[in-house]
Amino acid sequence: MAEVESRAKDIIFSDKNMDNVKMSRLITRHIQLIEHLYDIVEKKVDLSQIDPQELEKIKSEYNILINNYGAQIKSVTRIVRSVLESPSILQNADFSPKTIKELITQGERNTMEKLSYCESIKYEFNR
Repeated sequence: MAEVESRAKDIIFSDKNMDNVKMSRLITRHIQLIEHLYDIVEKKVDLSQIDPQELEKIKSEYNILINNYGAQIKSVTRIVRSVLESPSILQNADFSPKTIKELITQGERNTMEKLSYCESIKYEFNR
């Protein structure tokens, strides 16, 4: 039973992960569109025809969106915990400081291993 519960959690996590990848691509496309439209307005539109307050409002909102929230997601690298030897239904219910610190350490180690692997194969992070 514990193996089934563990597998169900893996499937749910994978579904969420794929949704996150799709959403990150959509957000990146939105950011690129906003930047493109802004460039067109700056270069091709007669700014004297636009109310200065309205223009300032657009510039301000553009700067807030792009500078504060406009990080384009170029790639997603999945990093998962190593498989537990004996899965348990309560495996994700241990919130003791010791367990949390161990999981953080494992996560940091797994992240560094994954990143060093990506660098060793010359993975292009900026695609």
